[in-house]
Amino acid sequence: MLFRSNWLNFGFVNIRKLWLSDAYNLGKIIEFNLKNNQIKGTFEGLDNSGNIIIKYNNNVKNSHDNLDNF
Repeated sequence: MLFRSNWLNFGFVNIRKLWLSDAYNLGKIIEFNLKNNQIKGTFEGLDNSGNIIIKYNNNVKNSHDNLDNF
């Protein structure tokens, strides 16, 4: 309930800040599968909409971008 009331009172930006303060592998290389492609890059965080931000081949992308172009 704590997160729900926080979200309702302060919006996602505050939840994002709390989540990132204890995020696993933040700033480290992660791998995940996307449509038969394995993506490997640095987990940079979440944007203000909650999309994951990945640095890949010196480009910063988020999951809202067309990741087929990774």
